Amino acid sequence: MSLVERFIEVQGWRTSRRVAAVSAFVAVVALTNGLVGHVMFAPLPWVDLTYWDTMFLLFVGHSVSTALIALALDRRGLDGGWSFYLLALPFAVLMGAFVWGFGSVSTGLLVLLPLSLLTAMVFFDDRHGRISAAMFIGTAAVLVLLPVFDAFPYATALDTDDLRLVSSPRYAFVVAFIVLLTMVTVTTVALFLMAAGRLLSARLDAAQRLIARYVPEEVAQDILAGNLGDTHGHHRRKLTVFFSDLVGFSDVAEELEPEDLALVLNEYFGEMTAIAHRHHGTVDELQGDALLILFGAPRATTDREHALNAVRMAAEMHEAVPRLNARWRDAGITETLAVRMGINTGVVTIGNFGTPTRMKYAALGKHVNIAARLQAIAEPGTTVVSFATYLLVKDEVSCTALGPQQLKGITKPVEAYAL
Repeated sequence: MSLVERFIEVQGWRTSRRVAAVSAFVAVVALTNGLVGHVMFAPLPWVDLTYWDTMFLLFVGHSVSTALIALALDRRGLDGGWSFYLLALPFAVLMGAFVWGFGSVSTGLLVLLPLSLLTAMVFFDDRHGRISAAMFIGTAAVLVLLPVFDAFPYATALDTDDLRLVSSPRYAFVVAFIVLLTMVTVTTVALFLMAAGRLLSARLDAAQRLIARYVPEEVAQDILAGNLGDTHGHHRRKLTVFFSDLVGFSDVAEELEPEDLALVLNEYFGEMTAIAHRHHGTVDELQGDALLILFGAPRATTDREHALNAVRMAAEMHEAVPRLNARWRDAGITETLAVRMGINTGVVTIGNFGTPTRMKYAALGKHVNIAARLQAIAEPGTTVVSFATYLLVKDEVSCTALGPQQLKGITKPVEAYAL
């Protein structure tokens, strides 16, 4: 797993687990720096090694104790958002005390303050980033202003005036080095975040394409975006429902080899769903050789636009069927298929149905059944619409009245029109 992939995985951890990981890392860094600094400064008589060792022991002790507390919270399954303050607030205080004790010698460590800010923004959230920014500004202000006004003794752990002067060339050089190092660090982190963002975006796109194979594409988008307002639960809404069926497909299926049957179905559904998407239809079900497509859910505009999109889609689908038959003949499949379609507009119950472990986005109600029954009475290669749909599209398309139709399972006759 690459560093970027590991970063994306860490982003999904609980706050307590992330605090434990960062605290453990800080403890290792503090212990290493303390030991290295002790060796480097041991020959220098003007450095108070006791103060140095004490500060780094406090750093290590603070980080280890925070890591243990956060780890205990994580093991109990708690997010422990407040554990971030156990890490950040004492760390800022210790950094201030350390820089105060060693003056310009330790000024290079001030780069840890913007780094802590970046860490909070990257591995936690914006709120934690704002808190870290406030601590960074406050600590920097104290460390810069108090020595200028001689409010307190500065660099008390050093026994030499030269290294205490914040106005010395040495101090200016250190500050310039900090600025350069900070810029490089920020640029590196920004590039890292951009790479992680691109990878995460690619993964989300791939996940959406995968989920959209099994649920309507619009529902897949809502699931990944967390916008479940329209798709969570179920509610009543006026939709235009389209239902289609391949005429005589059961008989054709008996004659075709499984490979030819798969070719026919895959090409047919591929062509039909592409047409449905162009006309803003939601492909809700592929049932054997039948198609159920919704207009107005989960995205809705106007009833008239939904109905017009449905009939225009039906017309384009009919135009596509001869091309498909020609393609199948070229592949050695001699059977010719035709499609009949039914369209109805009415109020249905739409949303998620099922169990907590198995859900399905679907439309239920008599108007879905009417669309299916209208399809059943349509002649091969034609589309039959209900009176409700006819009223919405009659100004745009030509229709032939079929009169009242007694549909199977429907109590009252339904006025039907052939497009």
